[in-house]
Amino acid sequence: MKNRNIMYQSIICLCFACGFMLLSSSERPAAVSAAAFISKHLEREYSISEIKEFNENVKETVKSIPSSMAKAAETLGPNVRYGEPIDEEPSSATAMVYAVAGGTVREVGTNEDIGNYIIISHGSSAESIYGNLANIRVSANERVKKGEIIGGYSTDSKKDFYYTLNSFD
Repeated sequence: MKNRNIMYQSIICLCFACGFMLLSSSERPAAVSAAAFISKHLEREYSISEIKEFNENVKETVKSIPSSMAKAAETLGPNVRYGEPIDEEPSSATAMVYAVAGGTVREVGTNEDIGNYIIISHGSSAESIYGNLANIRVSANERVKKGEIIGGYSTDSKKDFYYTLNSFD
């Protein structure tokens, strides 16, 4: 697997190099300015703080990707893969609750029937609901990834953990 990743990275780098060479040899104004822009950034030395800042900006950009893109990334053919909402055997009095798929937190609140709850929208295909939570680690409109910890529930509670996945397909 590692060798395959290195091969893919090498192919991508080669494609970028070929593209840069084509841009450099072109006399079209857009190609000339693009080649100059790339050269300027390749020749510049960056400080660690600039690299960290760039990395943070990339994280924010990725968080803003629509949930439909998250759904597309988790779909393999016609089947959507969902994760597990909780650990089968929690190691403490509070079990972690995980997002079963990437999406956007639609709602966080308290309800008489299911106590503290979270509703996550997974694009137009599904919605997951987690209830009877002891704590909540996300807020409305926040983007979450599959497997991200979104809250916890007390294993000592008299109420069972509530979970449902509504698929709209």
